Amino acid sequence: MRRSILAAIAALGLLSTAPARAGEGFVEANGLKFHYTEEGSGPPLLLIHGGSLTLDSWAALTAQAAPKFHVYAYDTRGHGATENPGGRYSCDLLASDAAAIIAALHLDRPLVAGYSDGGDKALLLAIRHPDLPRAVVVGGATNKIAATPRYFAGMRAFFGTGRPGRLTDADLDALTAAHPDVAEFYGQMHRRAGDPTYWRTLLKQIWPMWTTRLVFTAPQLKAIKTPMLVILADNDEFSSASDAVALRDSVRNSQLAILPGATHTVFHDRAAQFGGLVLDFLDSHK
Repeated sequence: MRRSILAAIAALGLLSTAPARAGEGFVEANGLKFHYTEEGSGPPLLLIHGGSLTLDSWAALTAQAAPKFHVYAYDTRGHGATENPGGRYSCDLLASDAAAIIAALHLDRPLVAGYSDGGDKALLLAIRHPDLPRAVVVGGATNKIAATPRYFAGMRAFFGTGRPGRLTDADLDALTAAHPDVAEFYGQMHRRAGDPTYWRTLLKQIWPMWTTRLVFTAPQLKAIKTPMLVILADNDEFSSASDAVALRDSVRNSQLAILPGATHTVFHDRAAQFGGLVLDFLDSHK
């Protein structure tokens, strides 16, 4: 499992050279300047990337979506070219960032697609800000809701530890020694002037959020009125198909897609199939 996850993450290094973009800049929201890009035309679509990645991880979906949608993607706080001087992370805070970015960019009820950590934020938008998104995609993100042993086993497979609380320098030393290509990839994605090891700081800051369960009541999930697609790979290292089914069954206006024979990095490894399912859903709600 460890080899498959890390090999896929390292392969994402192919995205480190950003594609040509129609628009790129910074927008001030929630007290930070967020780096964002925009491309295409049509109804607005906001993409929220996974934790420890950047907006460039959406390159394939952006290329698929731009002919039909005005696609916005941004680096979440502390990731890529977006700073985070306070070093604070929580699911609620990052969801409020997304809501603030929607307001700052003057997006009128955008479609929202998130994957992994980004899927958590898409789900939280539907719960905390029900009037903002027109429809949401919650991809690869049922893990912190279920908080099953499978999730923590996936964390151990990747980082060498699955314990809640904190990630240590020793953990990151072991990761770097075993997989220098992954460490190099993280370093390229999250460059900071004068601090080539910033990526280590970022991962240590995110760790408590990653290992804290998201708790929603049945009435909260049942009250969601935003159309939702729950999408998961059937061999996802962190979540099981039963987790995704449970979320789908808890949200009234929701659909479920399970991609056979795929893992957590399905958005990259099976980009055409993943994008086709996502865009079919979004197209029906635009």
